[in-house]
Order: sequence, then structure tokens, then C-alpha cells
Amino acid sequence: MVSGQAGVGKTALAVHAARTLTPYYPDGQFFVDLGGFSAVSQPRDPVNVIGDLIATLGVHRNDVPEGLDARSMLFRGLIADKKMIIVLDNVQTLEQVRPFMPGEETCLAIITSRNRLTGLITTYQALPLPLSTFTNGEAQDYLSKRLVERAVHRQDIPLLAEIASLCDKLPLALSTVVAKAVYRSELSLSAVAEELRESEDPFSFLNDPDPSVDLKTVLSCSYRSLGSLPAGLLSRLSWSDKSSTDVIEAGGLMNVASSVARSALLSLVEASLIEEIQPGHYTVGRLIRASARLLLESGPARSLHTSGTPSGASEGETSSHSRGSHNTRD
Repeated sequence: MVSGQAGVGKTALAVHAARTLTPYYPDGQFFVDLGGFSAVSQPRDPVNVIGDLIATLGVHRNDVPEGLDARSMLFRGLIADKKMIIVLDNVQTLEQVRPFMPGEETCLAIITSRNRLTGLITTYQALPLPLSTFTNGEAQDYLSKRLVERAVHRQDIPLLAEIASLCDKLPLALSTVVAKAVYRSELSLSAVAEELRESEDPFSFLNDPDPSVDLKTVLSCSYRSLGSLPAGLLSRLSWSDKSSTDVIEAGGLMNVASSVARSALLSLVEASLIEEIQPGHYTVGRLIRASARLLLESGPARSLHTSGTPSGASEGETSSHSRGSHNTRD
């Protein structure tokens, strides 16, 4: 169970793991994007998805039963004697993945989600693997290796460190910087750092026409999936001058009891939108703050969570491969 914030590299890790483990699971692999946090569509219906998998396993579509329970039972029976890997990517809730969980230990399920989905641990004894952003050194190494054509020198290290910090050391943000630097060769590293530092909207530089990798779009999906109380708290935290908060301060920001504030904070931690840096103390990344502010400033975001506004402010789409063929995305 791989969890972590948007853009931290969960899908890439899951795909890499599946490829590495292929020799141990020779009967094939499925890769399913369940669309739990999609910018362009609703989460996929497990009934349709599992119907696709059953058909891929050789059952004629006319023989695929109706109903999720019947399809889930048939799917488990079809893979019971196989050694397969099932990658369930971009999951939002436990209910999305429950029908796909193998009944036998011969199959391996690799699940990715922005939410922690602790129910997978208690119900299926899943092994949790929470991903964090790069360390300072990892982020600088990543930039220097990917920008090899720029011939990064020792004197550029402070700039790399600043760029990494301005990107919250988030792999997706850093890879976007690399792409911009490659295609805009006239940009110096100092110019990149200046654009990120001085712009009121950091996403004006970290943008991409593909919504699946556009950072602002990707982060906004996490915000829009929140309930009203955690969304309201995140909105207020995004405008706070303080780098961290605790339960008492959060309760004051929301004008609610500490127990309510604690629940909202824990919801944000579970959604990988804030980090508990030490017991009872929480921090919000620069890019998540910026994303929440921009959503608040737009009409749709205010109508979604008015309590968070501070005063004054189908089947046939499943990717799969079996017995050696490959169809995955990073």
C-alpha cells in the first residue's frame, strides 16, 4: 500500500516494483487506474472495471455476471491458481479496491493512494509504504543529474537548493522544472529560481497542458475531495503567516472546539495534505498552500466549501497485460 501526496511518485514506484517482480509472478499483470483523484472524470465504477478484467482473463462478455459481488467472486476464482500482480492505482477509498483483492497469497496487489487507507492494514494485513518528498540532498542530486546538459557546477548548488525548496522537494514539481529548463534553454538557473520565488502564482511556471501532470490541477483534486471541515481548515492555514500550527491554533482559526480541530487536522494528515512534523504540530507545504488559496479565489472553490473561506478572502478502459506483454504508465 503506497501512500503519499500528489506528485510524490507513487505510480512510478508501483510500476517499477511490478516490473521488478515480474519473474516471481509469471502469469501476468494488470494495471488499473481507478481514477480516485482525476481532474477530468469521476472515479471509475468497480463494476465496469472488474468486468473488463474478467473479459481479459478469457470470459466472453455475455457470460460476465451482473452485479459487483458476483463479478468479484468470479474474478477471484479466475486468478486463484495464478501468480499475478494487480496494480490498483489512484485509489480514493477502501470500497474501490475491496472487490479486486485476491483471495490467495499467490497473487500480489500493489495499491497507490493519496489517502492512507488504514482499513487495508486492518482488513487485509497490507504492508504500508508511505512516501515522503525528497530530502534536500536527493532533490539537488535529482536536478543536477536531470540537468546534465546544463553542466551544473559547484557554484550552482545554492541555486539548486533554492529551486528544490521552492518546489517543496516534490518530484513532480522538480520534473516540471527540468522539462521547462530543457525546452527553454535561454533560461538560466537563476532565472528559474527567480520565476518560482517572485511569482504570486508559483503554478504559472509549474504548468503543463496535460491535466494528469499539471501540478495545480493535480493538487486541486486532493482539495476538492475533502469534507467541509478539513477543507475549511486547510483554506485558513493557507492564508496563515505561521509555518506550523497545533490543535489549539487550528481551533482558533476555525472557531471550533479542540476536538473538532483535531479531527480536521487528522483528516488532512490522512489525505497527505499536511505533515505532522512532531506530535501535535503540523505544517503545510508551500505548493499546497498556494493551491488552496487559488481555489478559494475562484468562484467554484468558494461554493464548494463556503465554511473554508476566510473573511476578506465506462468499460473497456482498463490497461492490462498478461504473459509478457507490457502496458503501463508512469
